Amino acid sequence: MNHYAQALAELQVQPDHELKQIGDQWQTPKALAWGLFHQFAPTLGPVVLDMFADDCNHLVPHYYDAEDNALTQELAADLRRLGGVAYANPPYSRPCTDSEGKPITGMEAILNYCCEQRALGAKIMLLIKAATSETWWPEDADFIQFISGRIGFEVPSWYVPRDPKKDKPSSSGFASAVVIFDTTWQGERRPEARLRRDDLITTGQIILDMIHRQAVELTLAADQVIRSTTHKLAPAVIQDQPAAAEPVPVITPQGIEPLQDWQHHPAIKSVIYQIDEADLLTPANTRLLAGYIHNLQASGTDGVVILENAIQMARHLLTPDENQLPLSLNDEVTA
Repeated sequence: MNHYAQALAELQVQPDHELKQIGDQWQTPKALAWGLFHQFAPTLGPVVLDMFADDCNHLVPHYYDAEDNALTQELAADLRRLGGVAYANPPYSRPCTDSEGKPITGMEAILNYCCEQRALGAKIMLLIKAATSETWWPEDADFIQFISGRIGFEVPSWYVPRDPKKDKPSSSGFASAVVIFDTTWQGERRPEARLRRDDLITTGQIILDMIHRQAVELTLAADQVIRSTTHKLAPAVIQDQPAAAEPVPVITPQGIEPLQDWQHHPAIKSVIYQIDEADLLTPANTRLLAGYIHNLQASGTDGVVILENAIQMARHLLTPDENQLPLSLNDEVTA
């Protein structure tokens, strides 16, 4: 692990933080990002890879994290394999390198990398600060369009203010621009008209709401199929079971084994992505929630009940002063 990734990992597990410690980790608002993806999809294609992300903030399933170091990856080859475009809200920190002298951060290095990957066929969309006076400003980009309205970037899910007043995040944001690297770009290169921040957010929120509803419908449909199939295969076993387990007061989070690699479990990811409160959890608590869902699924609990109980657990993790959770589990699972 490079020193930048190591420092970030150590920062995330601290019990609280100063505002300045967020550094490069300010996150693109999801609704704004999806508004941008929708805006440029007809010209560029779908966004399939997030270049600077981690397991708690990536916008699409495929991403490079700090340990991967995006600037050492074969981005063009990955995009050909995935069939789409890369997105980045790049880190603005001072340039730093790994033990082999390879760049990790720094806008000049990032933009040089984008140019190199563009020459190899990559299509890249950047959301950057509209800092036209900076020496790194990408005049050689294939497309630049400014955004009307300052963007209030979001704090990472692991951020816990040390001083609620002094370290309270500011939403003032800064002027931004969309920059695209694409050798096949056919449209206007420097449009005078600006993208409207509020329009992008409205469009993106509509898309996110549609995705959420579809995910819920698919989960419910899949659960009905599973129950129907189980009933046909083993009716006697089903009949022997009680119609519904009585809720019982059970475990607190201390009795759950965290699931470290929950991103590799599609069934668990599906549940987590349906829980609004999950966006507010720290990475550690998300792993804890994943372990809890894993226990529910292993016990054969109904899919609807799993989602309801997982929502309760997520709320409990956000407000740990509540001592008990009503869950539909048998004694073997809750022991």
